[in-house]
Amino acid sequence: MHHQHQQISPRKHQQLHPYLPPPHHQQQNAIAGITTNNQQQQRQNGSSKTVNNFNGGTTKSSAAAHKPKPVPLGASVSYHIAANAIEKFYQFHDNAVLIARTNHSTVHKVFSGLYNREIAVKIIDKRAIPASLVEKFLSRELEITRIVHHPHLVRCLHIIQPHHTKVVIVSEFYSGGTLLQYILNRNHLDEAECARIFRQLCEAINCLHHTLGVVHRDIKMENILLDKNNDVKLADFGFARHISQAQTSTSFCGTKPYSAPQLVQQKPYNPYAADWYACGVVLYTILCGKWPHDPNTKCVFPLEYPKDFNPDARELIDKLMHPEENERGGYYDVVNSEWMKKLTNGKWIFTDDLFVYDIQSPLV
Repeated sequence: MHHQHQQISPRKHQQLHPYLPPPHHQQQNAIAGITTNNQQQQRQNGSSKTVNNFNGGTTKSSAAAHKPKPVPLGASVSYHIAANAIEKFYQFHDNAVLIARTNHSTVHKVFSGLYNREIAVKIIDKRAIPASLVEKFLSRELEITRIVHHPHLVRCLHIIQPHHTKVVIVSEFYSGGTLLQYILNRNHLDEAECARIFRQLCEAINCLHHTLGVVHRDIKMENILLDKNNDVKLADFGFARHISQAQTSTSFCGTKPYSAPQLVQQKPYNPYAADWYACGVVLYTILCGKWPHDPNTKCVFPLEYPKDFNPDARELIDKLMHPEENERGGYYDVVNSEWMKKLTNGKWIFTDDLFVYDIQSPLV
């Protein structure tokens, strides 16, 4: 195992992490052809037709109805048209396994012959999202999902639209599950492991903020995935957007327990500072095993901590969760905090299939 003790140049990092997707641009017509053939076959079959189920079965549907009734995602004809198309395009070797579901999307795990490994397939139903939000939020999600490139951000492999009502995002599959599941399965994490995980999360946020000019706006433990090495992969850019440091936001999105006071009060807020507040909530929760406050009530400051809680960790959390945006901490407050320096020796450590990376904190 090779240990890298200096920051990797962008060119060398690209060689070690070939994140660019395969040359799909020449294959894009294939997916359209599969979809068109499915639709033509259904018209030829008349009023009753059978389409293959994404999970291996079959589904009967009627073409005679003038106005189809709304059906749950996964049961509609358009869903199965899209599922059949991507099954052929990505060369699925077995049935896809449903691993997550929301009101407008499903996420599946499946082995792909095209990539020769397990992948995550997210199918978004545009009909389940108000048209104004499709234009505003979905377009942002797809744009940002395409451009992120970092060891601690989910890697997108491909984005396609196999049906006019469906968008499919294909990503790497991360076998470690969510950070929330990881904590619930263990009840308690070692403080040094918390520091390693939290440093990786902060590196992901720093990349979004300072490299891309993007705010996430939905940082929570359910959106923090872990790979087979238990390294962080921040996911879900559904509320992310490009915005300047000087701008405020009036879209009150995210998840309430992680929301800064300005969002709870529905006041214009600094989305960069709001992301760091959410990180403070994550740090408090993984160290204490509980919320910093009742999720159904307003957060009260100063925060309450367990007895014998590490004072260095307390100082950092208080800084990140400061109720005043202008006083709130950020990336350099984390990496230069006494708590982080003592537990990680000031280093950012992560792994891949070939190397262990050991990178010293930046000087400020």
